[in-house]
Order: sequence, then C-alpha cells, then structure tokens
Amino acid sequence: MKWLTVRDVCESLCVKADAVYGWINSGELKAVNVVAKANAAKARWRIDPAGLDEFLRRRAATAPAPAPCRRPRGLEIERIV
Repeated sequence: MKWLTVRDVCESLCVKADAVYGWINSGELKAVNVVAKANAAKARWRIDPAGLDEFLRRRAATAPAPAPCRRPRGLEIERIV
C-alpha cells in the first residue's frame, strides 16, 4: 500500500496545504506522523488512501444546503418615504 503525502492530497483535491493540515489537526482526515522523534520541529504526515476516500465520502454526504432567498425574485420592494 502506498501512503499519500500532504502534497499528494493537495494536488489531487486542488487545495492548499493549510486546508489539509487543518483537516488533520481537527481529526477529520486521519493521518500518521512518520517522524521518529516525538519532539521534532515539523511533523511529516502520511495519509492512507482508504482514509482519504472515507473523508471524501463524509464530506460529500454533508454538503451544506443552498441558502434560501431573502425575497422572491421579481417582487418589488415598496419604498417608505
């Protein structure tokens, strides 16, 4: 199995690395830190492709509903003078 890097995920989803790191830090996207030292200055994350697929399924299932219109189109608003 080939694990994905943050860059791989960025390229496949057309997002910036900050978005991927945010998903990892929030727990939405499961990833493994492969740095041997616990106190390393920078983490190196690897993402399981199955975990990415699960993340994308959850995100697709919870798409926000479109915002309702504030007023019907074509309705004239009376001006108070």
